[in-house]
Amino acid sequence: VLLHWGPGTSAQYSAIVDELAAHGLRAIAPDLPGFGRSLRREGHWTVGDFADNVLECMDGWGLGRCALVGGHLASLIAMEAARRAAPRIALLALDGTPVWD
Repeated sequence: VLLHWGPGTSAQYSAIVDELAAHGLRAIAPDLPGFGRSLRREGHWTVGDFADNVLECMDGWGLGRCALVGGHLASLIAMEAARRAAPRIALLALDGTPVWD
């Protein structure tokens, strides 16, 4: 599951999804809520809200254990999803994780 960095869309991963599929791997790159073709929701979304959404989507897609990939701020979402459902995450790949003092 490839989580895009904001304010982008799943299109950021289109070439990677195609390449993984060519090697027989299933890759899913959703638009996070409020981005791309996703549904809009009023109010403020926390990292936890996004993580819960990712886990709910994984349920809907019928995924058991899988890899989560997150770039920049999406790395925080991936980390939180992994924290909330560690047994479901086989691999956590993060790029450019923001760090604050």
